Amino acid sequence: MKDINKYYDLTKRNSCNKVLKYFIKNIMLEPTNAIDLGCGQGNDVIYLIDHGWKVLGIDKENVEERIRIRIDNKKQSLFRFELQNFENLKLNKTNLVLSNYSLPFCNKKKFKDAWKIIEESILENGFFVGNFLGDKDSWIKSRQEMTFLSKNEVNKIFNKFQIIYFDEVEIDKPTALGNPKHWHIFNVIEKKIK
Repeated sequence: MKDINKYYDLTKRNSCNKVLKYFIKNIMLEPTNAIDLGCGQGNDVIYLIDHGWKVLGIDKENVEERIRIRIDNKKQSLFRFELQNFENLKLNKTNLVLSNYSLPFCNKKKFKDAWKIIEESILENGFFVGNFLGDKDSWIKSRQEMTFLSKNEVNKIFNKFQIIYFDEVEIDKPTALGNPKHWHIFNVIEKKIK
């Protein structure tokens, strides 16, 4: 718990994820409903709310107050929070599911079930925006319970979607807590068509 609070404190001044910025600037829908899975400190939640979206933040940690204190009083009604984990996920239908740096923390034995729930929650012509850790990521050796996907596996889970944006990144860069790491990331924007 100490590490997660330190992580939140270190990342609360970060801007939102670059893929979400790309989505808002280039694919922008009329703002409706969004779900941020693994919302953490709330940087993406705040960005969506500032662009008129109603956002349900979901996290396994109770981060509601951390996020609420960052939202203007006039915009409080645009935010809801639910305490959930990926292994017991329950989602309503929505136009946008966002998940940045969180789905890899779903236990790999439960990932298919969680993904089915996520996929079914996205309305036709709705979007998934987020990322996955790839099979060349350095954590694959030390965090074997996590979900790591190959490029082919990422493409396969989006068989009911149209690729809007796909970016594979490999970089050596420390984590927010300062630990050395080789990152292998698939950043995606996918539009549901079936």
